[in-house]
Amino acid sequence: MGDVIIDGLTGANRLVILDANGKIPALDGSNVTLLAGANFSTGTIPVARIDTGTAAGKVVKLDGNAKLPAVS
Repeated sequence: MGDVIIDGLTGANRLVILDANGKIPALDGSNVTLLAGANFSTGTIPVARIDTGTAAGKVVKLDGNAKLPAVS
């Protein structure tokens, strides 16, 4: 088996090397799935990522006065 060279760069088909704090470096996380909401103890999820609306199966978003929107 030949030598393995790890260059530490992030990109397609490369190893991810943790930073000095043991964390994953800033990458595009768009393919990260199956995250349980219970695991988030701080921060917020942008509304743009949440399926809001007044139809069945949607999350209802309060208006600027913290009131429910008009629904039929």
